[in-house]
Amino acid sequence: MKSARRLISDPVRAACLSFDILRRARPSPDAAATVRLQTRRLRRTVAYAWTHVPFYKQLFDAAGIRPSDIRSLDDLTKIPVTTRADLQRAPAGDLISDDYRGRGLLVFKTSGASGLPLSVYQSRWESFVLHVLKLRTLRALGLRWRDRMLKIHNRYYAHRPPSWKAFQRLGLLRQEVIDPQSPDKVAALLRGKQAEVLMGYTGFLVRAAQILGADTNTSLRPRFLVGGSETMTPFLRSQIQAGFRAPVRDTYICQETGIVAWECPASGLYHVLDDSLVVEILRQGLPCRPGEVGEVVVTGLIQRAMPFIRYSLGDAVVLSDALCPCGRRSLSFERTLGKMQDFFWLPDGREFNPWELAGLWTGRAAWIRQYELVQEAPDSVVMRIVPSGPPPAEDVAALTEESRRILGPGVSFRAEFVQDIKPDAGGKFRIHRSAVRSLYNNAVDKEWLSLP
Repeated sequence: MKSARRLISDPVRAACLSFDILRRARPSPDAAATVRLQTRRLRRTVAYAWTHVPFYKQLFDAAGIRPSDIRSLDDLTKIPVTTRADLQRAPAGDLISDDYRGRGLLVFKTSGASGLPLSVYQSRWESFVLHVLKLRTLRALGLRWRDRMLKIHNRYYAHRPPSWKAFQRLGLLRQEVIDPQSPDKVAALLRGKQAEVLMGYTGFLVRAAQILGADTNTSLRPRFLVGGSETMTPFLRSQIQAGFRAPVRDTYICQETGIVAWECPASGLYHVLDDSLVVEILRQGLPCRPGEVGEVVVTGLIQRAMPFIRYSLGDAVVLSDALCPCGRRSLSFERTLGKMQDFFWLPDGREFNPWELAGLWTGRAAWIRQYELVQEAPDSVVMRIVPSGPPPAEDVAALTEESRRILGPGVSFRAEFVQDIKPDAGGKFRIHRSAVRSLYNNAVDKEWLSLP
């Protein structure tokens, strides 16, 4: 590990190491070999967490288990499932390995898609490896080394290792990031661009496709698009494909453990990255059967600075046992039911990105435990907040005033403090929800979004 950390300081050597990981770390079509690999890495992960991470030492002790009790993947059920709320309640220092403290860890905040933002800590080496795994996924989706990539991504959540500059100098993996301020602005920025691959939040790809689809002057004609971070429904997929006249490939990704699964071009099944994760699909705490909907519980096999062991992502998927023609035998999903985010249509004609308000509040109010933003009417927005303690009145007043300024004249804004926030009928939190207009309120997706 120490030699690897030294390598990461040299961009050229890091680039060479990336090629080596891409060459060696491909998932095996041999299911038994994959299980052996996962078991070996799982045992190391559990032993490390018990020794170095106070949260997991306490969790294992309370459950009466030791690392030696986890001998196989089946033994994972001995460890209690943890949620984002469980990690939020723990002192931050208890979640970080004592082996990594004081090493200048990278800190990321989850998007708060459940209304519960969480700080995630990674070493630079871990971040580098997760990026290589993401690159490997893009290669499986059809990315070529000299493709130009455009990515619609909030710069607050974006991070690329410095070593990626070595690729850029070689003319490889060229990537430009566009900050998603509003759909109209994103479309305007895309209009004059050229790229073989367009990536981004699913909702922004849809709106960009709808705006640019009728524009014969745009030069942007990607070979394929990659969606992610939001549920890819049949209606949204059809809108993206029609607007850009190119196929769409979806990814299932989270800030905590990186890429979880990706949509295979050969079948449409979502293949799990089972060399970096152990994924369980549970229904009422028990393993799902094919065709059933269950919650996604992940155990990361890469992270050491802040491990995630039997961690519920709060998402639902439909498990599949179909054989994919690509030859992969990893765990697969038929479809994912993750987060859904609405834009807010304001009286002055603006299509507003609610992340602007969400980022304002979650970035400056550490006392927010959970939240949701709801557009009740064209001229009325409310932010419901579950505070972790008494919110400072001066903070609330300042943030409320700034929110009203951002929304503009003629739109009222208020903050309401509540004891809890309930998920919708499908069991999901829609933290940016509009009662005025939604991409998800369409006849095509109504049945698809209902849980079996």
